Amino acid sequence: MFRISLPLDPFFKVESEVATLAFVRAKTLIPVARVIAWDSNWDNDLGFEWILTEMIPGVPLWVFWRQVSWERKLALTEKIREDDCAASDRDGTSHGQDAGRKNVETAGSATAILPIRSLTDGSTAGDLTVGHMLRNDFLFESRIDLPANRGPFQSSLQWMRATVAIQLQWIDKGLSVLCSKQSFEHTEFDSDMEDEAPEMKELCHKMLGILPEIFNEEEDDGGFVLHHHDLNQANTLVHPETFEITGILDWEMACVVPEWTATKAPKFLDYIVFDWESEEPPHPPSYDEEKHQFAIEARDRWDYKQLRQHFDTALKRALLEFGHAPIVDLSMIETKQEVMRNIQDIAGNWEWTRRWLKKYQNGGVDPQSDSSSEDGSSDEAAEQ
Repeated sequence: MFRISLPLDPFFKVESEVATLAFVRAKTLIPVARVIAWDSNWDNDLGFEWILTEMIPGVPLWVFWRQVSWERKLALTEKIREDDCAASDRDGTSHGQDAGRKNVETAGSATAILPIRSLTDGSTAGDLTVGHMLRNDFLFESRIDLPANRGPFQSSLQWMRATVAIQLQWIDKGLSVLCSKQSFEHTEFDSDMEDEAPEMKELCHKMLGILPEIFNEEEDDGGFVLHHHDLNQANTLVHPETFEITGILDWEMACVVPEWTATKAPKFLDYIVFDWESEEPPHPPSYDEEKHQFAIEARDRWDYKQLRQHFDTALKRALLEFGHAPIVDLSMIETKQEVMRNIQDIAGNWEWTRRWLKKYQNGGVDPQSDSSSEDGSSDEAAEQ
């Protein structure tokens, strides 16, 4: 497979993916492509950086998802959980980055450097060192041009503070752009931002205020995980008959993070709203989406709910088996993950961040739900 790469992070983006693939092949049993050749310099005849890898057999999981038996879906979920736990590094001391040219940007303060070209030939990978940061938090839209601290970070607290800091920089840049004659060139900044910016900046400072309550400077002793941030059904290849996983794609922005970051379901089981408690699965008349779209979606959501519960149970069991007792407090893990999501949402969905922050400060109880309930009770009493 031949792929060209846009210069998102020139040189390091391609070299990071090459090094990460070599590291995963050497250190785990996760099926990934073997790199045949690559060029991380755009100054070539093609005019782009590129990677040539072997073609992994299989088809994207989403193609056959509804044909897969329930038992096989449970097995696939378990297998993905096993692979997620496989790429771990419990000796790391810092985090936040992807793989670099002659190094894998692990969370560890590794110093040994191995030539990547020999790694792709199957030699044993050792500890590898840190390169550029390639997380969406620091790259999305024009953030890539901001002079931010992109790590490596010695603690989760440092990482979260840096994430808030780049949001503040992005807001200030937006205000500057809107006041200039170049505002039409930056479609990411709309006219509402002038009114919303004060609220967004206030939320940034409030989030900075609660970070020390949730994160500790010395907390990341539990180890680190090489995290695939986009593990979805399109990036998971399976055999078309047995549905065995044959390959995991798209490692270009994988990075090593504290375990609490990666201790969650894969992307296709994450961010799912389970708005009913039915124990029996819905049965669509057929899988003709033009005729029965809502019934099909209801069944899919029911399936995902059961699979998510299965994944969470299996994950907690695995953490206990591997002696990860310090991070088995799933409620604290969830709080940390919510903090990270809400920091990311400040720029796009700041109302949700404000609501979450009020809920957190109210001991986990949503003030809006309280007020709605109280209002409803008062209205009912008045009517009676």
